[in-house]
This record gives sequence, structure tokens and C-alpha cells, in this order.
Amino acid sequence: MTDKELLQRGMRCLIDNLGIIEAEKFIALFTQEQIPDYTEWQRDYFDSMTAEEFHASLQEFMRNHPDDKNFTKERA
Repeated sequence: MTDKELLQRGMRCLIDNLGIIEAEKFIALFTQEQIPDYTEWQRDYFDSMTAEEFHASLQEFMRNHPDDKNFTKERA
């Protein structure tokens, strides 16, 4: 996937799930460095989930994205 394609898919994902206004706010948080370390933020987010919550979230994602060729059950 090219960088351009990744940006387009990412924006589409944000807009589809948050709406255009909240997607823009989300991006602004990163560009304004209100979340200075994305890796640390992501680690904190996932560390707060139980294994069961993570698994349920993963299953929901797979149900909602059945045609996603970049994510298959074999990788889960």
C-alpha cells in the first residue's frame, strides 16, 4: 500500500467511525502534540484492556470489515 493509499484509508476510517468533525479533532490532537508519543498512548490504551475485551474488539472489527484484504482471520 502506498503512503497516499494509507492516508486515504485512514481518513476514511476516521470519518466513517467518528464523523468529519471528530475526525478532524482527532488529527488535530496529534498535530498539536497534545498526544506527544503515539506509541506510548497506544500502549496505554491496549494495556487497559483485558484479553477478553481485546478479543471482542478484534472480532467486532473483523465482522465490520469482511472485505478488508489487509486483515484476515489467519493474522488475528
